Amino acid sequence: MIKHLHYYLIPIGFFLLAALPSKTYEIYPRKSIQEVYQRAVVQTFDNGTFEELNCEANKKIESLFDAIISSDFLAPNSNTAYEKNDKEASNTRNQDVDIIEDNCTLIETSTTFQCNQDGTYSVITEVTGTNGTFEIQDNVDLASSIIAVPDPFVLNNAGAPFPMLNGAAIVTYPAGVDYDFSIVEVSQVPINYADCTLNISGPSPIPSSCDDGLCSTNDYINEACQCVNEPIEEPSCDDSNCTTFDYYNANICECVNDPITPPSCDDFDCTTADSYNIETCICVNEPIDPPNCDDGDCTTEDFYNTGTCECINETITPPNCDDNNCTTNDYYDATICECVNESIDPPNCDDADCTTIDSYDNLLCECVNEPIDPLTCDDGDC
Repeated sequence: MIKHLHYYLIPIGFFLLAALPSKTYEIYPRKSIQEVYQRAVVQTFDNGTFEELNCEANKKIESLFDAIISSDFLAPNSNTAYEKNDKEASNTRNQDVDIIEDNCTLIETSTTFQCNQDGTYSVITEVTGTNGTFEIQDNVDLASSIIAVPDPFVLNNAGAPFPMLNGAAIVTYPAGVDYDFSIVEVSQVPINYADCTLNISGPSPIPSSCDDGLCSTNDYINEACQCVNEPIEEPSCDDSNCTTFDYYNANICECVNDPITPPSCDDFDCTTADSYNIETCICVNEPIDPPNCDDGDCTTEDFYNTGTCECINETITPPNCDDNNCTTNDYYDATICECVNESIDPPNCDDADCTTIDSYDNLLCECVNEPIDPLTCDDGDC
């Protein structure tokens, strides 16, 4: 008997749901679907009875809650998890629920929505009904998940041993896709089974995209099924390269590093080598040795003009090479850049006059012809 107590819990809870307005639309927060199931559990028994329920029946109900709620309605086959966890309860339910050959009823009590983190949304339709085995059919073949509660989706009548009069269909669609599904009677036992059908359809509560066309925002759909466009903080575009101008282009949402011409580092000083250091981003003016301006010409004076940054080779007057020596021939040799004093033979100073003594004066650099006394020619011979 205890193993069947949970079948009393669910119909009692769903009777409470039947008091809801005939059709309402609202957005549930993330965990509110769990509340839909929890409303099917009546917790008004005395402590002793409720403890017994926890032992058997409540275990079955909790396994159903855990399987579906833990998936957060994001898994496309959430009902598979339920089937694995509650296989035994489903088989038992098939045996215990009585369907009679009478008119079936199926009434929508509420339809609500939940937006999921993966960009999908779930349509939650709660129903009350009698005398039918129902199936949820996606009319657009775009649903990513279909969950029936109870599963199998069987509603009987108040006179049955274990009444089951309320249920829910949870169908998940991609964002932007309009929902369209039916809850149909499939046992064909009730007299009016062909008419015992509900069609639930309407526009998607969220757009297919929240893209605002701006690359400067992060666009997404929040849990309240609202588009959110959060501004994105601009990144630093500094590429640590002094040869580029770095900035963030908000139109294309990309960093731009435009090449720039390095600055002129000329300090107008001919004694320095000027350059731009792209690693330190500063000008470098290194002292240099002046160039060699020697032109190999002894007739010029050579030097470097730091004012004009040029070599100067000024013509100079050859030196005086006279060594004041009459016995040398004196001149400047431009080839070897030296004075040359070549020895020369003294001139012939013979004046062909036997009355003079002829000589060359090296100091005066002239011939000297000194008169001499005539010789005595008396030979003493009278």
